[in-house]
Amino acid sequence: MVRTSRGSDLGSPESISILAEETTPSEAQDDDDIHELSEPLKQLRFSQSSERYAASSSRLMLIKSGIETHRVGESSPNHNVFKRPVFWDIQPWQITYEPQLRPLIFPPQDLLDHLLDLWFTKTHPYFPIFHWPTFERSVISGLHYHNRDFGETLLAVCAISSRHSDDPRTFTHDSLLSAGFMWMRQVNPVPFSFTEAPSLAQVQKLILYIMFMYTTSMPYPSLVLTALGIRLLQDVGAHRKKNSPPTASRELWKRAFWILNYIDLSFSVNIGRPRSMTSDDYDVEFPIECDDEFWEQPDELAFKQPPGKLCQLTYWIHMLKLVSILESVQRAMSVRRLALSHRTGPDALQRRQQTVLGIDKALNDWLESIPVQLKWDPQCQDTVLFHQSTMLSIMYFFLRMETFRNDLATPSSLEICVNAAHSCVLIMEAHCKRDYLSLGPQMLVGVLTEYFWVQNSFNSQGTISNSGIVLLIGMWRAKRLGMGLNIELEMADVVKCMLYLERFEKR
Repeated sequence: MVRTSRGSDLGSPESISILAEETTPSEAQDDDDIHELSEPLKQLRFSQSSERYAASSSRLMLIKSGIETHRVGESSPNHNVFKRPVFWDIQPWQITYEPQLRPLIFPPQDLLDHLLDLWFTKTHPYFPIFHWPTFERSVISGLHYHNRDFGETLLAVCAISSRHSDDPRTFTHDSLLSAGFMWMRQVNPVPFSFTEAPSLAQVQKLILYIMFMYTTSMPYPSLVLTALGIRLLQDVGAHRKKNSPPTASRELWKRAFWILNYIDLSFSVNIGRPRSMTSDDYDVEFPIECDDEFWEQPDELAFKQPPGKLCQLTYWIHMLKLVSILESVQRAMSVRRLALSHRTGPDALQRRQQTVLGIDKALNDWLESIPVQLKWDPQCQDTVLFHQSTMLSIMYFFLRMETFRNDLATPSSLEICVNAAHSCVLIMEAHCKRDYLSLGPQMLVGVLTEYFWVQNSFNSQGTISNSGIVLLIGMWRAKRLGMGLNIELEMADVVKCMLYLERFEKR
């Protein structure tokens, strides 16, 4: 069983000792064997298919055994001699769908420049899916006119950035809610053919499509497409650790993996459905903490952040560590696990309490580990750091509510949840006074929300809505438990939650 291996990184499931499981030496050896086997197996793949990833548990290990047995004392055979084209090649009649693609319609150049600038300032610092210098060069060179997948990725960027723009060319039907749809409607998130391994641009546009659609009244496709995206990433082995020097391509695949893993967990937490992938299934490292401008340096300096300079991606790494803790929360507090613990008696309940304490300790350790620049400071003058610290703090308090909300009948858990909810309101109130929430925070905080099924619509109310609900429950429970609360102050924060949500109605 493959487990994440991030050493003693704070916030990883291993550091919490929840459901931990080590990778055995034999599994590691099998992984090495797969890489060793790759060259002879390249000749055994379907001729029209790109190279795909195969795990150590696959039937390739049986083939490996056969090849090793065969080649002892002999030179490697020419496998093409044994391949029969009728069975190995994709035949013309097997191509079931040939799409008639319409030309892509891009924004006028001035609007395109405007939307790209919005992405770089409003989204890229908080949603690091691209290596921006490379992306920008590709646009300048006109790659979107020649490569359809990249062209659709660019349109998805324009669609998301449109939600920041007041330019009337970004929306239709005289409604700001339509912002970006004219660009996103041209994006096809699903590959037309699965005979080829997915490209990076295909996965990137899929992720952007998911992020755009889940905030609309049509979020259902996002759930299904997230599972598809996970499979596409697994198809190229993006979920596995690579024992080789970093490259731009590999770092971009890692960025795509961790973003989609984040989304997958978010949906699972929000609606209580099983995940498409758990931490048992991957061991890929976090993205390298190195700003985009230091990727393209001489070999000895490439992918190395200058000493003393805070990396913009450091925020994202700490967010991912929180997400790792959230997975432990989600697994420990799932309905099925809770039901099982109640059936198996007090010992199981005691173990669950120990799990909660372990998660609480991991959260406290995480809080102590983050750089001082990323700690919440309402007076922070750096706009990017201000937004980043806002998201990290909101996420932290969200996790505290998630950890203890199943025990709201006890005064201690109720107090922790209510205090966390008040902290969320305080942070968002200070944030509103500074600036309208950037799309990056809006997206990432919005993913981790409570969802409500209302008249067949899937409506995201936001983490701040979750805080308001906790405050209301806190007032009702406190009365029953005989706890003293200032009802007027509690209701004042509930009203602040409602007023804050109004800010999102237009977009």
